[in-house]
Amino acid sequence: QHDVPEQDLHESLLEQHLAHLRRITGQDIRITRQSRKANVKFFFTRESHLIPLLKQHAGPNTAQRERGAVCIASYRTDAKGNIAEGRVFIPVDRARMHGKLLACIVEEITQLMGLPRDSDAVYPSIFNDKTPDVLLTGLDDLLLRILYSGQLRSGMTEAQLRTVLPRVIQSLSEKGMIRNADHRVREQGALYQLF
Repeated sequence: QHDVPEQDLHESLLEQHLAHLRRITGQDIRITRQSRKANVKFFFTRESHLIPLLKQHAGPNTAQRERGAVCIASYRTDAKGNIAEGRVFIPVDRARMHGKLLACIVEEITQLMGLPRDSDAVYPSIFNDKTPDVLLTGLDDLLLRILYSGQLRSGMTEAQLRTVLPRVIQSLSEKGMIRNADHRVREQGALYQLF
C-alpha cells in the first residue's frame, strides 16, 4: 500500500532486494497486486498515518511499541512456529529524515525471512543495529543460506541444531561459500550497483 509519492522508486528498490533474497534462499518470492495472495504486506506511508495503520493491520500492541522506530515489521506464526504472514511499515518521511529508507526496505523484509531479531552478536550484519551497513553483508548471506539450507526447520531444539549446524556450515565451507561471501553478496546484489 502506498499513500506517499515515488511508488515506482519504492517498488524498484523492493524488487531489487527481493531478487537478491530469491538468489540467496532459493525461495519463490514475488510481488503481487492481489492483497489476498500476499503473505507479506508493505505499507509505504507518512509518519502521521503510521499509528492508525499499525492499529489496523498489526494490532494495538504493535502500535504501543512503536516509540519512534524508523520502520517496523510485525509477523504472525502458525502453530508450528513458521512465519505465516508479515507486515512492513515504512513511514517514508521519517525514514528519509534519518537516511534509512533503503535500510528499512532491506532490513525489515530480510528479517521476515526468518531472522526477526537484531543481535549484537552478529557483526557486520543488518541484524545488528550498530552496524553501518544498509545492504546485506557476507555474514547476512551466510545466515540466510544456513536458514534455507533445507536442513533446518521450525521448532528444532538446541540439541538438534547443534547436530545439524556444523554439517550445514561445513558444506558451505567446502563449496567456497564462506570464503567468498563478502564478494558474492556485492556482486549479486543489484542494490550495490546504486552505490
